[in-house]
Amino acid sequence: MDKKIKYFIYLFVFVCGVAVMFLEMAAARMMAPYFGSSIFVWGNIIGIVLIALSAGYYFGGRIADKYPQKKTLMFFVICAGIYTSFIPIVFKFINDSLNFTHYFGSDFLLLVILGSFLSSLLFFAVPIFILGFVSPYAIRLTASDVINAGKVAGSLYAFSTLGSIVGTFGAAFVIVPFWGSRETVYLASFLLLVISAIGLIKKPYLLILALLPVALYFLQAGAAIKDSEEIIYEDDSMYQYIQVKERDGIKVLSVNEGMGTQSIYDSENILTNKYYDYLSISPYISNKVVKNGLIIGLAGGTLSRQINHFFPGMELTGIEIDPGVIKAANEHFNLESQNVKVIPADGRMFVKYGDEKKYDIIFIDAYSQELYIPWHLTTREFFQEVSTRLNDEGMVVMNVVSNSQESHLMKGILGSLKANYAHVYIMTLKNGTSNVVVASADSLDLDKINEINNPELEKIAEYYNLHLEEVNNNYQDAVFTDNRAPVELLSDKMWLKEIFTL
Repeated sequence: MDKKIKYFIYLFVFVCGVAVMFLEMAAARMMAPYFGSSIFVWGNIIGIVLIALSAGYYFGGRIADKYPQKKTLMFFVICAGIYTSFIPIVFKFINDSLNFTHYFGSDFLLLVILGSFLSSLLFFAVPIFILGFVSPYAIRLTASDVINAGKVAGSLYAFSTLGSIVGTFGAAFVIVPFWGSRETVYLASFLLLVISAIGLIKKPYLLILALLPVALYFLQAGAAIKDSEEIIYEDDSMYQYIQVKERDGIKVLSVNEGMGTQSIYDSENILTNKYYDYLSISPYISNKVVKNGLIIGLAGGTLSRQINHFFPGMELTGIEIDPGVIKAANEHFNLESQNVKVIPADGRMFVKYGDEKKYDIIFIDAYSQELYIPWHLTTREFFQEVSTRLNDEGMVVMNVVSNSQESHLMKGILGSLKANYAHVYIMTLKNGTSNVVVASADSLDLDKINEINNPELEKIAEYYNLHLEEVNNNYQDAVFTDNRAPVELLSDKMWLKEIFTL
């Protein structure tokens, strides 16, 4: 084989390796606004990619033996590039137009599992299947005899994998966060069309096809990520898709698929009829006058706004990992006007490495999407670190979503808290899934809640009085540690069990 052609084949497999990972990384971000970014979604994306590549390797090898011409491979990849060009537009059209609840019901997990599987299959399986042709085809074209076949195959797979490495890091750290997921797909299409056209030396006019993703990019530039009359703000941040919806004058902050609520803002009312109301008045049961507090998982500032209202003298620090959420909160939730010091950081990193300040109360309300507490905020080691940031007689207040106080998830969190605090209390709210968990080294006087002299808090105080109770079981066998904290798995198991017992 001519050396120029041989070098081109190596470059070709490299570029195709880049494109595969561009598509895989972009797929996760494109699906997040509709299906979230849970392990289910990632599992479907990775699974579909592997299935498509496996099928591509198999059929690509067979086709390569039957039609061992470079131009055939180039035409296949051109088809993949053209298909890829239309993914962002068709993806948005279908996902905005279809009412998925009509097909999957209102069940959250069913929507996530089946919806993301079908979406992965429809939009990404075809181009990745074709790109699976590349490696066996390249080996067939490059290997001159059986003697050097192993060397050639190893070299080509190395270059292909090197391309995938570049595609992974390039997409994850540069292109997706700073340019966008749709743009990443268009770039993958552009690269495939250009490299394939170059491979067809006798048909240079095919380079004009590379203008297709460029034209579609400019056609869709500035278009909304999701179409909804209620959405007044959206952003694809470095961490997630963010949206703010306004319903009947009430603003709601959601991330990714939007089925959960991260923050609520009602300019006319301070109470929300959500778990925030119960978290916000927990300082009333403290053994001391609470002078300062730390909120891990500030989001749009619903909790901090309520604390400002009920405890105007309290000094607050709020930790929010996503600067994009802080920006949205400043613009639409009036966060800038609150008496709270906002710090963009991971909650655990701040507790461990942040300022050396100690607090009378630490709130933990961090969730990735609606279902999952970040696992590193649930372990025995984390709560031990939290205890070092508490003043004497300080306490921890945590929001935990669980459908039962006896779920493995709840037992693990309670066990981790009990490993560090002598007294742990729990209260399940009326919706049956939100739970307020309080932990302290000292016994709390729960009767103090009756001293609240505020008419708007009367019903909340009454609920506290009737339902907040101390946890007597240590749950020693269920403790989460930094070495083992299967929070996502246990959350999934809990909700799947509920689905199949309905």
